[in-house]
Order: sequence, then structure tokens, then C-alpha cells
Amino acid sequence: MKTTAAKRAYMVTYNRRRQEERRLEMAGPLQHVADVTAGLLGLVRSPKVVIRPKLRHGTAYRVDGYLTLPGWAMQRSAMYAVAYAVHETCHFVAHGHGSLFRKTEREALQAWGIIAVKYGAVYCTHFETRFGHALNQFGLRPEAGGISGWNSTRTW
Repeated sequence: MKTTAAKRAYMVTYNRRRQEERRLEMAGPLQHVADVTAGLLGLVRSPKVVIRPKLRHGTAYRVDGYLTLPGWAMQRSAMYAVAYAVHETCHFVAHGHGSLFRKTEREALQAWGIIAVKYGAVYCTHFETRFGHALNQFGLRPEAGGISGWNSTRTW
């Protein structure tokens, strides 16, 4: 059975709409994180959160008003996902990854009860909560030794 061009166009549009709905479902809690963080940082508009499953790293698009987060960051741990959303939201205030940016990011993370303990090249690699729970970027306690076959201090 042949499909007409109109049916193919409809299916493409339908599939894109469904993919966008799935992305919005995943981004719901992190959209709230971005909204609250934007308010704490004094931004007039909060950025829209978009989750892309095949990205290697997140990006803040300041001119367009949205930020992208990679799908793998959502699978690490809730704390890591929140920290990643805060990190990208901070790019709307401070550019680059210099000392001003890290100061802004640390203050925003502390508002969420997360303390940045150790930084890699760009991202924070070890976190603690205000209650003393230590997690690395894989969502494991550093004492656990990481995932077998992986270096627990690896940064992305």
C-alpha cells in the first residue's frame, strides 16, 4: 500500500509533536528548577528547558532564551540533574566558566541545598548536600568506588 505525500507529512508532524511532548514531560521538574534559579539570579525571563537525548553536553542559548540538557544527565542522579540545570541557567548571568561564573553557580547551588565540592575542567564533579550526603557525578558515594570499569572521578 502506497502512502500519499499528505499522509507522510501528517505522520512526520504527528511524530514530531509526540517527541516534543515527551521532552516536555522529562523537562517538567527541571523547568521548575530553571524558573526558581532564574528568579534567584534576578533574571527577567526564565529560560525554557529542552532535553535532548543524544547531546554530549548542555548549552545555554542566551539570545533565544532556552537551554538544552543532555538525556544522560537525567540518568545520573536527581542531584546531578538539578546541578546541571542550575549550571546552564547561570550562563544567562555570567559568561564562560571563570571565577565569576563559579561564584554565581556556587551561590545558586547553595540555594538548592547543594554544595559544590570539587570542580573538573568545566563542571562540578563532586557534590554534597547540606545534610552531609556526598555524591559524585554518577550519583554514588565516593566511598563506593564508582561503577565497575569506570573511574569514579571521570568528568564529561
